[in-house]
Amino acid sequence: MTQMHASRGELEFGLDDLEERLPRLIRDHEVHIEFWAIFHAYADPLVEDATHEDLPFVRQRIEAMLEPHGLTIAWP
Repeated sequence: MTQMHASRGELEFGLDDLEERLPRLIRDHEVHIEFWAIFHAYADPLVEDATHEDLPFVRQRIEAMLEPHGLTIAWP
């Protein structure tokens, strides 16, 4: 079965949505385990739906939105 990849526009829309939600996620989930579980529920589908060419863009956007909050992510 072939995986359908998201277009760059779809990825940007999802990343913009995640970035908009991020401050509230941080505020509402002070326990890091809870925050990361919810964050990954939003972020992982974007990473999984990215083409090989778009993957660096998606990862860079995610890293850039986390950095101002003092958060980092380790990629597998």
